[in-house]
Amino acid sequence: MNSMAYRLPIGGTVMGKALFILIVFHVVLTTLSLMGIIDIPWYIVAAPLMIPFAMIMAFLLFILFVYLIQLL
Repeated sequence: MNSMAYRLPIGGTVMGKALFILIVFHVVLTTLSLMGIIDIPWYIVAAPLMIPFAMIMAFLLFILFVYLIQLL
């Protein structure tokens, strides 16, 4: 069997796939919320996109922390 058949047609890394799934989840929640099908607060709709941005910010803060430690 062809092993390519089991791969997702999105980014090759695990992080890329996770980010794709979070974005799709966000778009689906936003669409359903705007159409009035579901009634959920905006902060729950926005949560899937806040996660990767928080991870990026944590990584940048870690780099800054390491840089500042080296200055000591």
